[in-house]
Amino acid sequence: MKNPKLITLILSLSIIMLFTACNNGKSNESVTSAPSEPTAETSFFYIESIPDESNSDYASNTATDKTVLSNNTTEITQEIKEENPSQWSVAQITDYYKNAAYKSNKKVKSEQVITLKDFSINNGQYENVIDFVIPLISKFIANSSTEKDGITGGFTNLAASDVHSARAYKCGNNTVIEMVMVNQTDGAKGDMLGGSVGHAISVIGDITQVTNQLSNYGLPEISISEKDTKIIYTNATVKAVISPEGEILNGTWEYTVEINMNNYKVGNSTVENTSVVMDNVITVNGGFAK
Repeated sequence: MKNPKLITLILSLSIIMLFTACNNGKSNESVTSAPSEPTAETSFFYIESIPDESNSDYASNTATDKTVLSNNTTEITQEIKEENPSQWSVAQITDYYKNAAYKSNKKVKSEQVITLKDFSINNGQYENVIDFVIPLISKFIANSSTEKDGITGGFTNLAASDVHSARAYKCGNNTVIEMVMVNQTDGAKGDMLGGSVGHAISVIGDITQVTNQLSNYGLPEISISEKDTKIIYTNATVKAVISPEGEILNGTWEYTVEINMNNYKVGNSTVENTSVVMDNVITVNGGFAK
């Protein structure tokens, strides 16, 4: 690259736009349709639209000892003995959480905080330039934290196979759910609400939709490919306190994401590799507290 400092600064600004997905601080508008495919106009870490209770994907059932959602094609009917949650299986814990997420989705707001942990271009070749740019990126990302309606993730499709480990227990009259999700790896064109982590906590999704629009913001277009992009989600956890009525009182959803992009172009310049590591934390009512 002819001017490493300039190109690196442009790349850093472009990555900022990528990370925040054109987030202009607007909160999600309340809608009554079921979650739909997000567009590049939505927030970087997407919190899905509020589902319609009349949608056929949901089953109405007022019994307190049974789950009330359907999982796309198969209705969940497994009984849950609420008085002894410490003996629940992973499947029962998953179902109980899904019900609580559905019941709470129209009633809560989720606050999201993104923290930059590491940023490297060409294996640290421009370390001095990165040291100059990182504080700018960190400040911008911190300022992009937003409040949105609803519970994060594609929880209607959450399954026991998405969960690495889980436990449930009583805390007073409330039930506490703690889940550790199976790690997830996506390419450039992922699904914001898909995969083991995406079902529990919304993920990045299709980043090419955002990079293709960077020119609208006066920045060089970033051209990336599926095979040269890897996005890894680790340390994903869900912790929620659920009331006797089956609604989420407070909770914390978080993961670490590492984005690796290789052999891509910024304008007319080729970048060998870029690695970015961030923490994403979403909270309801101040975060998990028993």
